[in-house]
Amino acid sequence: MLDEYFYEIIAVATLVGGGLFLAGLRNPIVFFYAGLFGTAILKTPELPIVREKFTIVELCLLCLWMCWPLLLKGRLPSKATGLVYLWGGAFCIICLSSSLIAISTAPPRMVTAKMAAWSLLEAVNYCYGVAILWTCVQVLDTWQRWIGAIVAWVGGMAVASFVGAAAVVGIAPGWAREETGRICSTLRNENQVPSMILPLLVVVLMIAVRRGLPIRYRGLALAIFVAALLAAIGTGSRTAALMIGLSGAGVVWILHTAIQSKWTVYRFQLFYLAVGFAGVVVSYFAIAWSQYDGNYSLMSTPSWQRPAVLLIEWFDGRRELDGTRPKQITNAMEYFWQSPILGTGPKFGPAFAATGGEVHNTYFSLLLETGFVGLGAFLALVWLAAYLSFDAARKCRYPWYGILGRALLVGLFLICLYNGTMLGLRQRNIWFLMGMLLAFSDLVAAGAEPESTLPRQIPKGMRAIFVDENSRQGKEVVSSQ
Repeated sequence: MLDEYFYEIIAVATLVGGGLFLAGLRNPIVFFYAGLFGTAILKTPELPIVREKFTIVELCLLCLWMCWPLLLKGRLPSKATGLVYLWGGAFCIICLSSSLIAISTAPPRMVTAKMAAWSLLEAVNYCYGVAILWTCVQVLDTWQRWIGAIVAWVGGMAVASFVGAAAVVGIAPGWAREETGRICSTLRNENQVPSMILPLLVVVLMIAVRRGLPIRYRGLALAIFVAALLAAIGTGSRTAALMIGLSGAGVVWILHTAIQSKWTVYRFQLFYLAVGFAGVVVSYFAIAWSQYDGNYSLMSTPSWQRPAVLLIEWFDGRRELDGTRPKQITNAMEYFWQSPILGTGPKFGPAFAATGGEVHNTYFSLLLETGFVGLGAFLALVWLAAYLSFDAARKCRYPWYGILGRALLVGLFLICLYNGTMLGLRQRNIWFLMGMLLAFSDLVAAGAEPESTLPRQIPKGMRAIFVDENSRQGKEVVSSQ
């Protein structure tokens, strides 16, 4: 369907790409922001070997790495960098070793040239994720850059959310939907949408109630929040519905733990929004169920009804919540014990364990294909990001930055939940998010202070997003546990 707009896409890409390249040569951090923004736009042509895996994200990061000497002028002391080298390096070595061993020892009928290439590509893809994490820790060395990364992700989230919301109401082009009617927006498939837009759901809600921010920006943030909800529900994903519900618990946790949040956000507005949101969720389930014809079908049941129908029928005991994933996990665990240390090798797992396709669970997939050492190294990275950022949020002297750090931590929990229902390590979002959290912990540990001036490209009205005015007035605030 995108072929119909081939020349228009080429023209726009050329103009935007040329401007981006010139801006990036003057200030290479632009390439990082563009790459993060580009995680929302994954509809790209399939290439040999790498297939659809080479996107605008990779192009921007390659440009960033080529400009590396121009980017780093002075680094803050980093507690996270050594840990990333240790556990990230271990994870990369394990994935590559497991792949090479599998290629060398698997039965000849399985080791075709295509399978060997896919296995190595999968291992390299995991290493690439670690490289993204390391890059985040290196380049996000000021509060301004860190907030800039959040804004870049929110920008991509806005694009995917508004296109997805337009598809829900039927005014988006056909490529924003899959054949089943489920919303894929600007991403390649519907399952990628929740992992891109929902980790920052709480962030945009906090921006919508940020004190000192002009109402036009707060209104835009609220519009992004609503569009993200519509797009996520339009994917027909039960995981997305659960992620949305747990986001509410995340908001409660943030307001409970950030002592001086009343100086930073309009708490009453947030309360009313939360009540309204709860009412909308209840109304959604009621409307979806009332419109349901009683005959569920992937092709005929509207995608927006799907999460409510499946969850209600599961609660009533009329259907299993999932018939595929439990069987895949069972098969994976039965075969895991035959190669528990380094696993079967990336991409070889489904063939050996007869799971009927890739295991739709990141953790059990890693356990099957890279063994307990591969899974252990990955979980160590997740734990480091969660623990260090949680500790930093408690110690952060700047209430607004502390709230954003907590909001990203909620996002990490949500994306870890998502990875429990999908093999999500090929997607870049979890690596970017872990890197941003580790960068946050470095900034707090180093005692970094907010910049007093902003680049002229940033509108003055957005100052409240980038600078914590409360802290600059001399209010030293340390968040509680």
